[in-house]
Amino acid sequence: MKKQRKSPEWKILSEVIKDRKLRLLAQMGLTLRELENDQEKTQSLRNKIHHKYGRDGLHIAEAVQNNIISNFIGLESPNIGEPIDLTNRLEKLLNNVEKYIVFIGPDDKEDVLFRRVGIRIEADVPDTLILFGAYKAKRTAISVRGKIEKAFPSYSTSSYETKIKIIIFINRLN
Repeated sequence: MKKQRKSPEWKILSEVIKDRKLRLLAQMGLTLRELENDQEKTQSLRNKIHHKYGRDGLHIAEAVQNNIISNFIGLESPNIGEPIDLTNRLEKLLNNVEKYIVFIGPDDKEDVLFRRVGIRIEADVPDTLILFGAYKAKRTAISVRGKIEKAFPSYSTSSYETKIKIIIFINRLN
């Protein structure tokens, strides 16, 4: 984990994330990313994180691992006046990871997922909701994004995509 503390990404994360537990989980997320090619070590660290911090802690680490948090910072930074506001928004997102980030699994059904996301948007009216899908789930995420764009005109979407992953940001228009 010492190696991660020297990365430019960690420098940014450590400046924005003030909460000690969240900083530690962010560091573990960077370690997970570094270990991605070693299935056994990755699973071992995932198990340790889950055991100590529960499902939310694991999802926070996975959000860092999959560049969701770095992309969120990049997207939000230009719109935020004071650094403390970015810290507050990011820590609110991380402390409510299950509420604001939807991790789409390979077996998730498009219609069920769309209803689930729609309920979150209507019930909570979040500034930002994030969909994450990888491999087979990437196609589902893209399809759900299309339905959200039609059903919720007061929200805009933007995405960051690689060959195997997609991160979709659903932002409320001001």
